[in-house]
Amino acid sequence: MKFQSLESIADQVKHPLFSKELFLGDMAEKDYLIGRLVSAKFHAEGFLGKITGFTTNLADVVPDAPIDLKVGDLVAFTNENGSTYVNNKILGFDLTPNYKRVVYLDFDCYWFPVELDTLILQTGYVGVDEADLQLVEEKYQTSSIPFEIQRLRARQQVA
Repeated sequence: MKFQSLESIADQVKHPLFSKELFLGDMAEKDYLIGRLVSAKFHAEGFLGKITGFTTNLADVVPDAPIDLKVGDLVAFTNENGSTYVNNKILGFDLTPNYKRVVYLDFDCYWFPVELDTLILQTGYVGVDEADLQLVEEKYQTSSIPFEIQRLRARQQVA
């Protein structure tokens, strides 16, 4: 498993509203990062169970993309307000991109693709270590399951 420093991501963010100081402070909270990674596992499950009309190959949508991304890659995402979130996994690429939004991530709005130019490819997990990732898996197995995931699993059992 590879890991990457918070500073290495912060140094790459070019958004005019980005605050390196706030980013480093927020991302230093391991409980926050662990909680986001647990939620991300549920978001990925929701995406795979609900979303259609996507591909796993970026070249199907953007043949000459400025960044080489693959499903499963870790990326940092910077939103319109300059807030940057790390450790997002790419879930797929929208076949009918609107407004340059083509990349699906395992975050709270997994059904809403983001633009390529809002992403920074990570070389590994940021702000966590091996022990934290083990804790993520344990929490995923023992936490309460979101209602939408309960419904999705029930439908899959019936089918």
